[in-house]
Amino acid sequence: MPDGTSKAPATDWHDGQISCSAPIAVKSKPPVPSVNVIYRKTVQVDCIYASVGLMSATRPSSEATQAVALVGELRSVFSRLKRRLREQADVGDFNDAQKSVLLRLERNGPATVSMLARAEGVRPQSMRITVAALEAAGAVSGKADPEDGRQTFVSLTPSFVKVLKTGRLAREDWLFRAIQAQLTPRERKQLAAAVKLLGKLADF
Repeated sequence: MPDGTSKAPATDWHDGQISCSAPIAVKSKPPVPSVNVIYRKTVQVDCIYASVGLMSATRPSSEATQAVALVGELRSVFSRLKRRLREQADVGDFNDAQKSVLLRLERNGPATVSMLARAEGVRPQSMRITVAALEAAGAVSGKADPEDGRQTFVSLTPSFVKVLKTGRLAREDWLFRAIQAQLTPRERKQLAAAVKLLGKLADF
């Protein structure tokens, strides 16, 4: 089997004469790689570098990892705090859509079903169902527009406004007592700074 070497006759010198003896092994030059081989090798190297670069680009940085962990902690703390605040005053068994309407009416005042539907981004039919449930619970009531009897403005009932105020005072009182009991003066300053940062998140 060829092994990259060839046999050449050995030469002896005797009195200026050259004579041949047993052949000796002469190492031949390695074959020159073809253009196709060089191209394939180059492509393989480029692919390796591209793969390494892609892995580096997709590998999450330490800052991103910390941000993801912070999101989980914030969500957990907010859920616990919300549950504790809700325990202080129960204003009624309302779903999220109903609570959103109640808060909007408290903040912006009376509104028609169409106005509420646009503000909440839902269909008027869906808003009518929500308002009807709130009316049945005694939280809102409708009153015809004195200028246009075809329209009805929905507003919070006086009794429910009292419930909201009482519940808010109870929650604020609990939170005040929790801050006083659980946090040192230095931690209260840290909390005040954190509230400003949370406000920036809420404005995003």
